[in-house]
Amino acid sequence: MLDWLILAVPLEVFGWLYFDRLARMGDRGAVVGIVVAVVYFGILGSSIGNGQTIGMRVCKIKLVDAEGKLLPVSKSLFRYAILWIPLALSGAAMTNPLPAVIDVALFFIIYLYIFNRLTRQSLHDLAVGSFVVQAATAGQPIHQRMWKPHLVIASGCVAFGIVASVLFSTMIKGAGPFPELFAIQRQIAASGKVRQVGVQATANWSSNGKTSHSIVVTVIWNGKPVDYEKAAAELAAVALHADPNLMERDVLRISIRTDFNLGLATGGLSRSFDHSPSQWQQLVSPAARPQPPHEAASNDNA
Repeated sequence: MLDWLILAVPLEVFGWLYFDRLARMGDRGAVVGIVVAVVYFGILGSSIGNGQTIGMRVCKIKLVDAEGKLLPVSKSLFRYAILWIPLALSGAAMTNPLPAVIDVALFFIIYLYIFNRLTRQSLHDLAVGSFVVQAATAGQPIHQRMWKPHLVIASGCVAFGIVASVLFSTMIKGAGPFPELFAIQRQIAASGKVRQVGVQATANWSSNGKTSHSIVVTVIWNGKPVDYEKAAAELAAVALHADPNLMERDVLRISIRTDFNLGLATGGLSRSFDHSPSQWQQLVSPAARPQPPHEAASNDNA
């Protein structure tokens, strides 16, 4: 925790000072945090730093190999890269199959950290053969080894999760309001204006017994909009085009978030706009309404 604070606080300040520039970088800014973390932990956790970061010195623990010796810089850097890349990139917008690889690595890290009580090694330790020990016992060979079935159990959990996710996704895509919600999500994602998009259908009950039905579109914008209200109107136009049934809803909420992601530090600003679908239609000029992809392509070719 102390080491994380040492790195995260300056990065958080840096993020707000250069917010606009970092917002345009999007999730690529996480590379900054990864490099900072890997260099800091990798060097101090190696023989150069006597196997101890500042936080490890306070806790009186040390990083060693199975022989009780300090790790060379190359191994220490590799160890912390395996740890920090999944941690910093979790949830980042990436092309397939990278999100799945990151999620699987993160699951193994968390599973082994919780359940491998014998050696306390996680994925990054197993990759380089390292152990975190009490500083007073450093230098002594370590004979304990991880219970191997842990890897089988973790792999089984991952396989089950993948199968369940595919089946569940297939089931919900054709059920209830989900086809319309997915259509809105796809169209907004294809607009190229946002990094991430989520669409929800909600129902609110008032004290007088009336029920209002809403569609909530939440996006992370690419960079920072010059005009949030205009940006919201553009997204509303895409949503109304993607799902004509939106006109039957009471409210269409567009929530726009712009943020920076430095891996170890994040921050953002958000604004929401609520209008009925008919009000959104009045705000959106005909020229701003999106064309179907084949029409746009035809116009370009012309």
